[in-house]
Parts: sequence; C-alpha cells; structure tokens
Amino acid sequence: MKKLASLLLAFICLQATAQLSLGAFSLSDQGSWNSLSDERLEELSLDFLLVKDMPDSALLVDRLLTSRLEQRNPMTFLQRRMLSLSLNRMAYLYSFSFFDYKHAIESLHEADTICNDPDVRPFIDLNIGHIYSLYTQCYPTPTNVQTVRHFYKKAFIESAQMGNYTNMISAFVNFWNLGFDDANIKAFSHETALFRQIKVPALEPYYDYASAVLRAIDLVKVKKYTAAAAELQSKMMRNPSSTMDVRIACSTAWSLACIYKLAQMPDSVYKYASVLEYYGRKKDLQDLRFDAAILLHYYYLSTGNKQKADACYQTFLEFRKSFFDGLDLEADRGEFLVPKADDLRLASPPKQAEAGFTNQQILLMILGGLALLVLGGYLMRRYLYHKNAHLRLKSEQPASLTPKPEPAPIKSSLEENEKDLLQAKIKKVLADEQEICQEDFSIDRLAKLCEATPKDVSQVINERMGCSFVLLLSEYRIKEACRRLDDEENFGRLTLEAIGRSVGFKARESFSRAFKRVTGVSPSVYQRRLTEK
Repeated sequence: MKKLASLLLAFICLQATAQLSLGAFSLSDQGSWNSLSDERLEELSLDFLLVKDMPDSALLVDRLLTSRLEQRNPMTFLQRRMLSLSLNRMAYLYSFSFFDYKHAIESLHEADTICNDPDVRPFIDLNIGHIYSLYTQCYPTPTNVQTVRHFYKKAFIESAQMGNYTNMISAFVNFWNLGFDDANIKAFSHETALFRQIKVPALEPYYDYASAVLRAIDLVKVKKYTAAAAELQSKMMRNPSSTMDVRIACSTAWSLACIYKLAQMPDSVYKYASVLEYYGRKKDLQDLRFDAAILLHYYYLSTGNKQKADACYQTFLEFRKSFFDGLDLEADRGEFLVPKADDLRLASPPKQAEAGFTNQQILLMILGGLALLVLGGYLMRRYLYHKNAHLRLKSEQPASLTPKPEPAPIKSSLEENEKDLLQAKIKKVLADEQEICQEDFSIDRLAKLCEATPKDVSQVINERMGCSFVLLLSEYRIKEACRRLDDEENFGRLTLEAIGRSVGFKARESFSRAFKRVTGVSPSVYQRRLTEK
C-alpha cells in the first residue's frame, strides 16, 4: 500500500474563504499547520467539505492529518479511529470530487485494514458500496450487482445496530439508487421491513426523504408508478446551490428516472436525465454526466433515434474508460470481502487423525470442528461487541446522567389516558431549562416532578418518544444549547465548552458527540454557520 506519509504536504494560512493549493506551499509555512491539533485538522476538513464546499482544501487537510497520524508508532485506539475516518473521507473526495478511483480504492484499502472500531466500519462499507455501485453501472454483471448489495446491506445493518441513523438512512437511500425493480425489492426485503420497525428520531436529517422512498417502494410494488414518482418529487430540492445539495437533488432525479423507466415513460426519463446533464456540466461532476448518458441512451433507443443513442453510448464508454481503465476491481473485491482479523480467528490446523478413521470421517470431523469454531467465535464476538458498546456509551455520558442504570422496560400498568397525561408532564418538565441544565438532573428527579415512578416515566419515554431517558435529555439539552448559541446578546461571550457546561454537560467530548448526533454537525461548525449568516 502506497504510504501517504511520503507526499510533500502543504498547509498554509486557513482563511475562511481561502482556497488552499499545494503550489502555494513553502517550508516556512510548516509552523502554521504543525501548531494545530489532530482534532482541529479533522474539524477543518469537515468544514471545508460540508460548509465551505472546498473539496481541494478538504483533501489537503486530510492528507496532512493522515501523514501525521501514520508517523505515530504505536497509535492509540482513538488515533487509529481518526486515521481510518480521515482515509475514508479522502476516498469520498477522490470518488465524488476528483473521480480518481485508483486513489479512492487505495485509501479505502488502508482504512479497511487500519479500522479497529466497529462504530467506524459502516462508514467504510458505505463508501465501498458507492464505488462498486458506479462500477456496476459500467459493468452490470450479476456478481457486481451482488457486491453492491452486500456492502449497502452490511452498512445498513451495522448502522442500525449501533443507532447511527444518519448512516443507516444513507445506506437505505443509496441501495434504492440501484433501481426499484422486483429483484432489488426482493434482495432488500429484510432491511426494508427492519427500517419500518426502527423508531428514527424526528430530527434525523433526511428521514422524511427516506420515508418518501419507502412509500414509493410500496406504490411501485402495485405498479402505481405515477403516484410513486409523486412521493419523490415532493421531496426534491429546488435550485440546489452547494455541491452536496446538487448531489442530493440529482440522486432524487435518478430515482425518478428509474421509476419512469419501469413505467415505460421515456419522455419523463428524458426530463430527469436533462437535470443530471445540466448539473453535471454546471458543477463539473463527471459521474452525473455519466448517469445522464445512460438515461439518454435509453430515451433515444425508445424513441427510435439510433444515431443519438449511439452517441450517448459512446459517451458512456468514454466515461467508463476514464473512471476504471487499468483498475482491477475484481481483485480488490476479493480483498474487501475477506473477513477481518476481528471478525473471525481460526485456530491452528487440526492434528493428523489416527489411522483408524476413514478419509470421509476425517473430513466430517474437520468440517464439524470448524463449524463449531466459527459459531463460537461469532457468538463470542457479538457478546463482546454489545458489552463493549454498552461500556463505551456509559463512559461517554456525563456522570450526572448515569447515577444508576435505568430499569429494563417493563409493561406499564398505566392506562392510555394516564400515559397521555404523564407524557405531557414529561414534556413540560423537560421544557424547563432551569431544571434540565442542572448537572445532577436524573430520571428520579424527572419522576418526582411528574409525580410518578421512575419505572412509569421510563416506560412512557420508551413507548411514546421512541428513545431512552438519556437520549431524550440530551436532545432537550442540545436544543437549549442551540438557542444559547443563537442568542449572541446574552451568550455571545461564552466559549463552546462553557455553553456545553451551562446546559448540563460536564465534558466537552460528550457535549460534542451529543450535539453532532442531534444536529448532524459539530458545535464549531454550527457556530460558524451562524456567523456566516
């Protein structure tokens, strides 16, 4: 694997509107970026990517961060985690901004190898799925289709298990970009059923869009294509400006075109192919123009214009060559699909059997032993994963939030009208920032203010609000933090850490994690957006 540490990296003065470039680097600038912490570099990368729409600068910062982390030997758990996330971001940038799939695959290989955190694995699997999705459009073989489905399904299940609803929704929506045909609906039936059962927080970004996709699937099943398309049209972004928003809008346009292909309505396919072509040229996004060529080829074939159909097919071939010429993604697929060291650990080969056993008996014994070993390893891994996940979550929460474990959900003896009344009381108490911003606010305190038992309060929160007390309290505290960040007059002089403490978080890290889970961005990014308005 080519080491990024060998690259000569530039990192000059980071102005809010400055475009960084390698050509502007000089050795005298080295102190500027060496003084920044790893965490600050990570924030800058996300800011350039998601807020300022500056992929060149985002890639440059991530190159610097990965080079710095790779020189540390040994790396801590958190450093390995940060490195795998940074490499994964680089793969995203190489894929979606620079269409350099050679370096994207290299970055993903390194991220896949280094990753030691099951919470990060879904992000990597999702990115692998993205690359093989495009590769499958270039070479639509059954094996390639199966590969894409594998990684999107894997990312979906992993994200659902860890409660990462944003990544889960992304995997769900991207899977349906493969099409709404019967084979795809059947292949993803288990995950679709699971998605219906999961209670996703109302504030989760793009949940409304994913729900519209779900309704569209149901309508496609009964061949109500126009109604299915209407569900997605209602959620389509109008006049997107940033690259990220353009991609989201064009993802919807692609899905609409796929539905209209099933309905055999080529004129409507042409309409959304034109959207992809327009934004592909405007933003210089080659993959969008590639998608448009596929759809336009279908349109011209359907309308009998062979000359234009051939021209679109030639455009398709040119893009395919520029994307993947010289790359052996068949070999890469095998490496990505190999179980990782923490997935399965096989014992040493079995000792030679006594001569009294037949070859068939020996084979059966070996296979049986391996089966038991695999099963035991799997069960042990799942046990350790859930145990560690519980301990990790507990360690990340402020001590005031975990004075004692919440009782396991028990069927409440409350009537429905009593639950309604208690739910209203809970919301009223949580709306009082003077109460919830106290560091020692607990479920016992909430129950006392609601004149109820902790068991009944916990049950109503679980049943009616679809989450635990800890997550619900975090959401209300983060809403209050956002209000205080918006209130420049009264809270403008407070640091982000002080804001976090003022709403009940003892640790900066726990505040940042909760803030990002609720709003989708870090506190610093949120604050910068307010400043730029």
